[in-house]
Amino acid sequence: MNSVAYLFALVVVTLARNNHSRRQVSQGYLPRCRFDEHILKNHELFAEKIKGAHVVFTGKVASEVVVANGTMKFRVMVRRYFKNVLGLPKNKEVRVLKISNEGEGAKCRQPVRMKYTAIFVGRKAQNIQGVDVVLIMSPISVTLTNLDRVSEATKEMTYIRGREVVLEWEDYLVIIFTALVLTLWTMPLLRYFFSN
Repeated sequence: MNSVAYLFALVVVTLARNNHSRRQVSQGYLPRCRFDEHILKNHELFAEKIKGAHVVFTGKVASEVVVANGTMKFRVMVRRYFKNVLGLPKNKEVRVLKISNEGEGAKCRQPVRMKYTAIFVGRKAQNIQGVDVVLIMSPISVTLTNLDRVSEATKEMTYIRGREVVLEWEDYLVIIFTALVLTLWTMPLLRYFFSN
């Protein structure tokens, strides 16, 4: 008896889901755009995008999204910077431009909307008035996995005075050797001053 009731409930739920999805398609429902999904799945390609970016930050869309001429313009309230070569202020709004991919909006929908929270990866806007950052990939949904991947990709880089510096293993040897020489050089001086 229980198996018959379970089977009946399963059939009803399946029919309801099929009817709901048919109704969504007929009412103009579009699937979510997944243009940069291959970048997220490839660790090397993802790290390359992060390295080429000027800013990587999490934030919430704080304005209406204006769509015009194949672009999307909106403001984002920055929560946290993973990388900020441009020196943009924290806890302030950043003006963002996203260039739409082919078919975006017609074949699929972009999740960017008011109050949407995401990870944004972009470069400095060149000769575009009223824009601080141009996204180089679609906004990344905020999940623990994505936050860990972005954090890992940005940790591999070293920054000196806001500029990205790539250190080779020889550089680390020079730093260690210099620290060792300074320590050995200052030890006799410290003994001399503290013994008197």
